[in-house]
Amino acid sequence: MDVKNDLYAVLLRGKTTEECIEEMVSHGVERHYYEYVKEVKPLLYEEIKKCIEKQKEINYFKLAEVKNLSDSFFKHKIQLVHLKGITLAYDLYPDNPDIRKSNDIDVLIAAEESERALNLLGEMGYYVRDTKEKVSAEINKKYYKNVIDRGIHYPEFEKIVTLNSKAMVLKMDCHLSISHSMDDKVKKMKQIISRCVAQKIDNSNVMVLEIHDRLIYLALHFTKEFLRNYVRWGIIGSRRVDENKGINFAHLYDIALLIEKYSKQIRWTTIWERALELNSLDEVIFTVKCLK
Repeated sequence: MDVKNDLYAVLLRGKTTEECIEEMVSHGVERHYYEYVKEVKPLLYEEIKKCIEKQKEINYFKLAEVKNLSDSFFKHKIQLVHLKGITLAYDLYPDNPDIRKSNDIDVLIAAEESERALNLLGEMGYYVRDTKEKVSAEINKKYYKNVIDRGIHYPEFEKIVTLNSKAMVLKMDCHLSISHSMDDKVKKMKQIISRCVAQKIDNSNVMVLEIHDRLIYLALHFTKEFLRNYVRWGIIGSRRVDENKGINFAHLYDIALLIEKYSKQIRWTTIWERALELNSLDEVIFTVKCLK
């Protein structure tokens, strides 16, 4: 498998180079092919370079905060699992993690540890974005039941992070689950968290989902975004909330790279079995078909 060249062949099929580049932009993978753009569309190339530089700045703050979170939760003996974001970028794009677009921090905590985890996040400076209230165990009274019954994460949290006299507001989605619809959500998420593994980033260990669970989660995320975009397209004629773009291939690109990197570890029967337990088999099958 050669993910980059395979997708490029799909995008180029029956098109000129200029049209191919337009397809890259339309499907959100222009950063992955920015070196292809330089000679053909130099202005677009400069725009992409600026986006990558901005992502580099964001990642500088995010990396420091991810390490801070991991160290603090480890010290307090609370499990914290990073779902994607900068951990995925460093895993899949080690030579240039800044090409992967990422704006927030996605973490998973166990429901039974949620009060302790929320209190710690509040002590670390996190607040609920919409209400500005400090994150604490108190917010479980408002949100816990809804997240467990039909959601996956709390309302968005924020924190102002300051490094070397520069400040940036970082966003966090704090999950209690990776899937909306399943029975025994608390028990099954506890099992998933128990399987998490360490990933070394910049000489620090952060916890991430085990490879089979990670692929299922990314398939769920891709399918959610795909369906949300197409529902919007059918209603208002816009496939994305902020721009009229095509379906985002960047999510599929990540999944394909993950499969390529961990092919010797992946057991597809394990993925099917776990997806079935999580009531997510349709999403996994749909993602695999899109990859093909």
